[in-house]
Amino acid sequence: MKVLAASAFFIGVGTLTIAWNDPSQAVATAIRSMAATACLILLARTQSAPKWFARISKIPALAPLGDVALLTFRLIRLLEETRRRANRAQDFRLGTASGRARLRSAAYSAAHLFPESVRRAQALERALDCRLAGPTLRVIP
Repeated sequence: MKVLAASAFFIGVGTLTIAWNDPSQAVATAIRSMAATACLILLARTQSAPKWFARISKIPALAPLGDVALLTFRLIRLLEETRRRANRAQDFRLGTASGRARLRSAAYSAAHLFPESVRRAQALERALDCRLAGPTLRVIP
């Protein structure tokens, strides 16, 4: 519900410029935008991302988009897991007793995560290049 409320706020702010010229068009735009946003939120909360990417890849024109989206999703998940492990290790080593220790721990984690993210992104880029070599693209869920 909070996600829908935040979306409603941004849609309301966005339709203010339309309301200045034509209030009825602003209301219609806001209603359509809220309906589309509610549908997207419902779908996002009920289906996993890899399933969506697999469905997208079944449409021939959108197969490359599904491939890139799946690789991006995997990169984000890998980086999140790396960040979680690095933060846990830093907490065990340095502790979080003071603000200075937390700041130092965050700096060490960021220093570790940046080169790791570049390395993993390059590996996924090579994987995408290899997948593009074939006649068709397949997303493996």
